[in-house]
Amino acid sequence: MEVLGGFSVAESLATNEIQAIDIEYATSKKYKEFRAIKYTDQTVNGKNYNIRVHVGDEQCTDLRVYKSFPSESSLGLREFRIGWKILSENRRMNDPL
Repeated sequence: MEVLGGFSVAESLATNEIQAIDIEYATSKKYKEFRAIKYTDQTVNGKNYNIRVHVGDEQCTDLRVYKSFPSESSLGLREFRIGWKILSENRRMNDPL
């Protein structure tokens, strides 16, 4: 059972939205592989995601990504803010997320 304001249970298949977060570009690091394998989410004033990313061999990196709810810009365009940070590196696929 999920707790209000808590993170969801880990999902084993990352959605296209989760896969589209381009941390490799932002970190200027090259990975053998870069594939989101599972995630949890939390609804706040937007969404927090904890994402397990397989980066090659048996190595994984855990990320925290924040995506704001959409807002209207002065030009009438829908805008999102996205922020992220690396939670931990050198993780294994079966480590708790």
